[in-house]
Amino acid sequence: MSRVQAMAQERHNISVKYTEFMRIIAKKKFPICFEGEDEKYYSIRISNLCSLDWVGINCGGKSKVIGLREKIRQSEAYSNKNVLFFIDHDFDNNDKARNFKDTYITPCYSIENFYFSEEVFKKILKSEFNIGEYDEDNTCYRNAIESFKKVKIDFINAITDFNNLIYFLRKKEVAGELLTNLNINNIDINDLVGISISSVEKKYNITEYRNIFPELPENLQIDLNYSIDYFQDRCKEKYFRGKQNLEFLRVFLTALKQDRGSKTNRKIFREKGRVKLQLSKANIVSELSQYADTPVCLQEFLTNDSWTEVA
Repeated sequence: MSRVQAMAQERHNISVKYTEFMRIIAKKKFPICFEGEDEKYYSIRISNLCSLDWVGINCGGKSKVIGLREKIRQSEAYSNKNVLFFIDHDFDNNDKARNFKDTYITPCYSIENFYFSEEVFKKILKSEFNIGEYDEDNTCYRNAIESFKKVKIDFINAITDFNNLIYFLRKKEVAGELLTNLNINNIDINDLVGISISSVEKKYNITEYRNIFPELPENLQIDLNYSIDYFQDRCKEKYFRGKQNLEFLRVFLTALKQDRGSKTNRKIFREKGRVKLQLSKANIVSELSQYADTPVCLQEFLTNDSWTEVA
């Protein structure tokens, strides 16, 4: 698909979502616009912190959320209507969107980064694996925590080159110097790293970038200096690409679940037990939503009604 065709398709999609927005307004509901399936994370938090009769709109991407907002705010009929918009930080310059009182931007790469902390992991251990810090024998709990911390560090180190490459390619796209559409969401975590409950194996080589993105030109000159500078003073847990971070957690929990249910040769757990988590890639955001972090800035955004004063 050419860039012109893509832009035309995006305009069409925004028009479709605008019609959906008008239907919601007509029913006197409160519209809330999301990039994609981010509603799975935000839903419980919006409902708990706001007394709104709201309906979510899946816009199908960040640019479409921004485009829909622009269309709404420029319309005579709806410019002052109360609507909320939620977008990820990504690797973008979000200075313009930061001025919008009705728009929330994640303080990290994306909502998936809210699932990556040690505190989230501890809550999952307690609720789903039935082990905790204050158990009579908390050896298994402590072993699981130590294993998670070690393997997560290994993962961050292994995935650094990948994030450096993605940042570089995104900047090339923004500058109009890369015309190829990257299929980043189709990357399988198992093609990048091998994850167990004790280690991480790096499987890719950054110099062979076409093994990751076959669509890239063979003569592409890779310069990661800007990427290295960008991440230098940033917390990698928060600013590395969220989907890979969440996939790490899912695969690690899957290995931990297998260890818990194994009849013999368990590495973490003393006793065999059952874990009901499904840990499917398609539904992991929903399944673990209750355990994910809720940053203070999100709480403040949802409890401060300044967004009723449209920017």
